[in-house]
Amino acid sequence: MNLYDKYRPNDFDGVLGQDKAIKQIRLAGKTGFGGKAFWVSGPSGVGKATLGRIIARQIADDFCIEEYDSADKLTAEELRKIDNEIGMYGWGRGGRAIVVNEAHGLRAPIVRQLLGPLERLPSHVAMIFTTTRDGEEKLFDDQIDASPLLSWCIEVRLTS
Repeated sequence: MNLYDKYRPNDFDGVLGQDKAIKQIRLAGKTGFGGKAFWVSGPSGVGKATLGRIIARQIADDFCIEEYDSADKLTAEELRKIDNEIGMYGWGRGGRAIVVNEAHGLRAPIVRQLLGPLERLPSHVAMIFTTTRDGEEKLFDDQIDASPLLSWCIEVRLTS
């Protein structure tokens, strides 16, 4: 086991130095985490992926969380699968979560294809996107369709 995995926080209380972001996420979660999408951005190494996993665990058991380590893994075929299965409930608590790390790697056709599922996100599903600030700027500079994607998300900005 890697050192960073061994000491990675498993809940919001274990996250240090991101009080404002945690408060924002908890406030958004008061009505439940399902049916919501989160856009978590910040500098490298501040815990974006960790926070994405913690948000996902608020609605879904670990085996009902699909995590894409990079946006390149979220292909058109994967998105069709997600769109087809989004109405199905997960095991355990019944929720499902999709975490897309390095979301700045999303390409225009995938961003457009994401808009449909985000608009119809059921109350038992959450989507979480993580990205660096630099990557986020590049994504929104290069793609005209990226702003509607962000409009469906609760923006969470982490600090150094």
